[in-house]
Amino acid sequence: MSSVPDLIAGLPHGKSRLPAAFDILGEWGFARAVFAEFGGDGTGTLRGASGDYPTDWLELYAAEGYALSDPVLGACRRSVVPVGWEAVAGRSESAAAFLDRARAHGVGRCGLTVPVHAPGGRLALLSVSGEDGDAQWRSLVRERVSDVALLACHLFETPEEPRAEPGLLSNREAECLRWSAQGKTLRDTAAILGLSERTVRFHLENARHKLDALNTRHAAAIAMRAGLIPYN
Repeated sequence: MSSVPDLIAGLPHGKSRLPAAFDILGEWGFARAVFAEFGGDGTGTLRGASGDYPTDWLELYAAEGYALSDPVLGACRRSVVPVGWEAVAGRSESAAAFLDRARAHGVGRCGLTVPVHAPGGRLALLSVSGEDGDAQWRSLVRERVSDVALLACHLFETPEEPRAEPGLLSNREAECLRWSAQGKTLRDTAAILGLSERTVRFHLENARHKLDALNTRHAAAIAMRAGLIPYN
């Protein structure tokens, strides 16, 4: 049996690349998947989407400009780690209503979206969903979240982005970047690691410079793709 990195490395190029990736996701147990790209022009413009989500939902999403109000997309713009739909739905009544509307169109009962950030504000999302019960879905996500995240990064590789070598970051830089990627503030990270906020900021800046990143979020995305910090 091929390893996950080998499976991903063996994906074809061109138009057959995404269908082959969706086949892999299906073999892993996900019922539906979609890969979408958004521009970095500040308008949240949907540049393209491909997958097996119901056509009527994709058409409605584009026609109604849901990119401006989609709570999962909003969460992904602020995160570099996978976002669970259940967690998003619990944040507000409007978020829950939006996801109920998506479910009513056949998108899936449970879902997970992996954000991939790139220079210039560009963003890609790989979303997977299913009709499993809560416990079964959580088990599937625990088993496959890192694999789905790795696949998402390969589908949205940017040739101009620098490649990070193993061992590039110090242990402290990696620790600070990891907690930042989880949404922790400077104060949170300082408390977790027993450091001062100034020291945390110092390590994050060092990591950003070493990775030639535009900001801390971009640095975390590069580090994740290179395996320097974990996805979860």
